[in-house]
Amino acid sequence: MEQLQVSARFPRVDPTRLSEFKAVASEVVAQSRNEPGTLSFTLFMNADETVGVFREVYTDSNAVLMHLAAAGTKIGKLAELGGGIEIECFGAPSAELMTATAAMSPAVFRHVVGK
Repeated sequence: MEQLQVSARFPRVDPTRLSEFKAVASEVVAQSRNEPGTLSFTLFMNADETVGVFREVYTDSNAVLMHLAAAGTKIGKLAELGGGIEIECFGAPSAELMTATAAMSPAVFRHVVGK
């Protein structure tokens, strides 16, 4: 199976709930450290902290599915606090992963060229 990279964008973080967004995000990051197959999991925010983007790298689709199962409730909370969620997946996700994430309508970008 192929390594997957994911960007999870929270486009409108409510400034009045920023500390709560960051607290939940910290919980998800801490949890991800113990997830097999999660290679990298980092939150970035824009200058005024109104947009948050997680950059994630997984060994394969099964690792993403395990992450979703473990963090699903917290991802829902982040989406609530962050004005929704926009997912971009880079690689070749499995049919099972695409079915599991269909409600999030992920944009999928297939590898063309590069190292």
